[in-house]
Amino acid sequence: MSKTLQSVIGDFTKSPIVSINVGNGVLFFLHKNLLTTISPVFFDGALNSHFWEAQNLSIELPEEDPEGFSLFFDWLYRGCIPPIKISKASEQSDNPESADSTTAYHRLYYMAEKWCLDALCDQAMDCIRAYHKASDKTVTTKLLVAGYKNTHEKSPLREYLCRNTAYGIYEKEDYVEMQEAPEILADVLLYYHMEGCSKGVKDPDEGDYGFYVKEKREKDQREKEKEKDKMKEVGGGGVKRGGGVV
Repeated sequence: MSKTLQSVIGDFTKSPIVSINVGNGVLFFLHKNLLTTISPVFFDGALNSHFWEAQNLSIELPEEDPEGFSLFFDWLYRGCIPPIKISKASEQSDNPESADSTTAYHRLYYMAEKWCLDALCDQAMDCIRAYHKASDKTVTTKLLVAGYKNTHEKSPLREYLCRNTAYGIYEKEDYVEMQEAPEILADVLLYYHMEGCSKGVKDPDEGDYGFYVKEKREKDQREKEKEKDKMKEVGGGGVKRGGGVV
């Protein structure tokens, strides 16, 4: 049993069931208390309110992906998501767009980021990086463009996608397609040149590049605390003029 379940186990068996319609009519049934506990931003706001969703115990998510939501379901009840399988079709194909096993995990990441589920974002990132490391394949241009459309400007996934693309830029015959999206191409080339293109870009699936939400939040918090300390030093000191402190 996951820690998520344990945290609401007292009311879990008595919790009402919520029906969630995902994509084109794929229904999922989940416990309300579990949803509202792990997602105070999205599901709690929808199910503990005067909205239609709360009164009918039903939520419509027509824009979400059923396969990605199925992974969310696994995480919700089991506390983890399964690793990405490297299919034989993907290994044998010369077409980088064929049989892409990571698509559902990227779509899961979009949902998790939108619903402020940091832990799920980081688990999805672990799976995506592990897949690319094991398969020795770079991110497809299609997923790169989709990542920019579905994440916020400072998303760790965006950074990973750019670094991954920059790492495999020599292998990408289709990277010219990114010229239709100048913002993405500029970011990819930025990482490419930052790493020193003549020396080769470092493998983004090796080492620590700060691709995790928890790390970024902790880093931001440390920077804020440093800034506060600097302000205190400035406020506590001053230049003496005429016997006073300015």
